[in-house]
Amino acid sequence: MATSQPQVPLSEKNEGRYGRPASPRTPETPDSEAEKKQMTFDTLGDEALVDEDAPPAIIIPLKYRITAIVLIILFGTGNTYAGFVLGPLKTRLVRELKITNAQYSVVSSASSLINTLLPIIGGSIIDRYGGSRIALGSSVLCVAGAVLSACSSIDNRYTLLVGGEIILGFGSAIQDICQYKLYPHWFAGSHMGLIFGVNVAWSRIIQLVARLSAVPMADIGPGRYWGWALWIPTITTFVSGFCVYAYYFFENRILPAEYRPAKPEVRNDQTLLNDWKETIKSIVLLPKFYWIMNVTQMLQGGATRVWLRNVADIQVKSRGTSEQAAGYNAALQTVIPIVLTPATGLFFDKIGWRMVFVTTTSLIWLLVWGLAGFTKINFLAPVLISSFAYVTNLIPFMATVPILLPSNELMGTAFGVWQSFQNAGTLIMDVASGAIQDGTPGQQYDRVFIVIMVFKAYDAFLGPFYDWLDGRWLGHQLRMPERKRRDKLVQLEIRGQTYEGHQRSKFWIWTGCSILSAMVVTGWALYIIYSMPR
Repeated sequence: MATSQPQVPLSEKNEGRYGRPASPRTPETPDSEAEKKQMTFDTLGDEALVDEDAPPAIIIPLKYRITAIVLIILFGTGNTYAGFVLGPLKTRLVRELKITNAQYSVVSSASSLINTLLPIIGGSIIDRYGGSRIALGSSVLCVAGAVLSACSSIDNRYTLLVGGEIILGFGSAIQDICQYKLYPHWFAGSHMGLIFGVNVAWSRIIQLVARLSAVPMADIGPGRYWGWALWIPTITTFVSGFCVYAYYFFENRILPAEYRPAKPEVRNDQTLLNDWKETIKSIVLLPKFYWIMNVTQMLQGGATRVWLRNVADIQVKSRGTSEQAAGYNAALQTVIPIVLTPATGLFFDKIGWRMVFVTTTSLIWLLVWGLAGFTKINFLAPVLISSFAYVTNLIPFMATVPILLPSNELMGTAFGVWQSFQNAGTLIMDVASGAIQDGTPGQQYDRVFIVIMVFKAYDAFLGPFYDWLDGRWLGHQLRMPERKRRDKLVQLEIRGQTYEGHQRSKFWIWTGCSILSAMVVTGWALYIIYSMPR
């Protein structure tokens, strides 16, 4: 068994992860640092599950939890709608703005540009100031970005559209992290997987509406003014902003104090330099298993995003489908996930086995892209099959990241770093795929499919790898149902012990930060090169 490193304190307030106060030292707890270093989960038997003296966790009444979750889920409705109307409009935008496929990729990945680094800072700030406070500011950014994007349609200004999408993307990313920060407070240890699943399902519903309505909105009126496809989603960002302010009022004025999320003290002397220092401190506290998952998943989200962003245009190019029919067909892949994604989250809560879905999802994507890119089968077949991959494309990782952390105090930072890795990978894959398509005869997608299939084939081997690490470092926490996982973790907190996978590793911290830096530089370079007018 690997020698443990000195553990990181779970909280300066002597509180456990699930609202339990840390128990006083017991006779079984080692007094020397040498003994502490030898204790990991592997030294415990089944008796670790039983502690009759453990204080009960605070149970939040269901009426408060439902109110909070409904409002939190609605945080991202407007920005999701505004962000997904562009996909079905690719052919129209290329024609109206007189841009290349690579330049369209610049537009579609504009939100990823600013979010290659800023979510890390934003996530750390969320950890220090609270999710509800920061959500107020991010909602303003979402509205401002959506308004700028819509204004670009007045005189077909490409640069204004890019600028608006950048601001909207940053606001959306911070909004997402605020949601991820708040969810575990309300449902950790009971139905956290289900809540993440419902969040994803609601996002899929909005994406479905966006894809179905994008082309019809672009044809409203006698002049077929395409800008309505941007102005109408802008209105929804105002509605979502209202929900953010409603939640803030609920949390601070209606909710009893004992049920509110813990809020760190706000220091009036905090400077920008101190913010950077605190961000760096938060980053180096992230554990090694978490960094390994980030590094190995760095381009996988980008490969999937290429398909999701271009599925309508792929039909137009490869099957000769009309723009409107292609938009409707593309929307079908979001129907099944609306039902099955919450069911998947509930499966994680009640049964576990999260990493199995990483491999099965990769294999489904390989089948989908093979059928879409290298056969002439009716395009509805790969679209419908892809909906099953879409169910489990994201939620295994959303449900896993909180498990990889030693405490909820780092939740915002962890999701911020995760977002930065994913956005940097998306930026690289988006722009590169557009350039590859421009260099393919007839601007087809054959070469693009080859590239993304190579990455997804590699991803198929990562599921067993993560499961192996889970067994070695986390006592198979990723296989456990939520309640059993919670009970084991609480007992470790009571005994003053920690999982090896929750410990830090300088090697993986430096490796992760170096790879992320290289990805950001590469992504920005590609973005700048291909955003230039040609």
